[in-house]
Amino acid sequence: MSDDDATRLYDALCELEIDSATLRRDPDGATWLPDHLRTLVDAAPGHQQILRDWVEDELDLFDSVKVRDDLTFTSRVVEAAGPEEIAGAGLAPERRGYVLAVAYAAAVALAILLVRSLVGESSIWGWLVHNLREALGR
Repeated sequence: MSDDDATRLYDALCELEIDSATLRRDPDGATWLPDHLRTLVDAAPGHQQILRDWVEDELDLFDSVKVRDDLTFTSRVVEAAGPEEIAGAGLAPERRGYVLAVAYAAAVALAILLVRSLVGESSIWGWLVHNLREALGR
């Protein structure tokens, strides 16, 4: 048995499209194996092992991709694609504007407090600002 024949056999087997029921019913290929491949398989005992391994691998592949019916798939997709309630979307435009204005004012006040604490006299920023004011004459 040459490596070339074994490779050619395996490649030819991979190009076949045989359903799993046929492979289970006839794993030796008596009914589905083409004549030119049957001759190649019968030529060497190692080729018979290649056929057995290929059939086993194909059946494992078929078994790994079994699909179960999902009767609720469509309803789950429709539920997932439904609109979601956005916080505050039910408010009147004036009230929503008021809430946003208060939130922005609170954020600005917090930012001012943080900047003032960073630029305080005891920090390095304060020292830099103090020296900058002296340099500018203010």
